[in-house]
Amino acid sequence: MKVLFVALSLVILVAIAVSPAVFGEQAKAAPAVAATAPVGAVAAPAALPANTASGAGVVIAAGKQIKIDYSLSVNGQLIDSSEQGGPIHFEQGKHQVIPGLERQLEGLKVGDEREITVKPEEGYGPVNPKAFAEVQRSKMPKGDLKIGMQMQTTDKNGQPVSATVSEIKKDKIIMNFNHPLAGKELHFKIKVVEIV
Repeated sequence: MKVLFVALSLVILVAIAVSPAVFGEQAKAAPAVAATAPVGAVAAPAALPANTASGAGVVIAAGKQIKIDYSLSVNGQLIDSSEQGGPIHFEQGKHQVIPGLERQLEGLKVGDEREITVKPEEGYGPVNPKAFAEVQRSKMPKGDLKIGMQMQTTDKNGQPVSATVSEIKKDKIIMNFNHPLAGKELHFKIKVVEIV
């Protein structure tokens, strides 16, 4: 899917009348993903300290710094992995990864490998019908719009918000402000690399 990032003006946000409650509810259901982090993770608080080793018997628990290798598939299609960027790292219990993944990592040890399925309710939430909005085509950026195209704008607080072109009508565009993985069952293959 081609991703087009464009800066939409605040006028568009007003025009589409997307309430902050829509994003607030979705954010509570599933923590947001940083734009530069792999899907399913947010930016880690800091790099893991050098020259540390996980002791025998150390398990993933709240407060531990974790590194995992992973791949993520949806509907049998690989959509993300740590193969190119290396393991992701995060602090367990700080909600830096989606809840269903964090919960199922609890108690694992270095070297453990698992296949983990995360239901939408513990991933990016169900599809919220209130997160769809009509935008006048004249308010959209010039160019060839296609269904599935992703765009980025900011909310009234200046926070980045992504939207996907859901439907194209003659004079209007239907934008979907749900997370692209909302309503999807997520299938992870993980390997615990480090626990500190």
